[in-house]
Amino acid sequence: MSNDFRRQIEDIVEALKGAKQRGHACSLLVGAGCSVEGGIPTAANFTDLIRTRHPRAYDRASEKTYSACMAQLSPSERHALIAEQVDAALINWAHIGIALLMQYGYVDRILTTNFDPLIIRACALLG
Repeated sequence: MSNDFRRQIEDIVEALKGAKQRGHACSLLVGAGCSVEGGIPTAANFTDLIRTRHPRAYDRASEKTYSACMAQLSPSERHALIAEQVDAALINWAHIGIALLMQYGYVDRILTTNFDPLIIRACALLG
């Protein structure tokens, strides 16, 4: 018996259709990939932004990681940095696809580690 859990898109389509026919929708787990493609920086890119724009905060960070560098910013500096990136970000085809899966009842909830509202924007765009 194979432990190969890789699936082709046709397998996923079949599973989604079958679940919908049985009256079920799926939950979707979304990570940074969708946001990065929309223009949201990665954690490493945020760390670079802090190094460039807030060098003293960067220098104070005990580790040069996202969380350590963000912790050295004031709440208003963190908010401004994140808001600037979110405001400049754009929805992409991944967000539209997710919104369509929701609209047609294949997905009923999205779990995400992302802090941006790009999926919400896509859902709003499609009504």
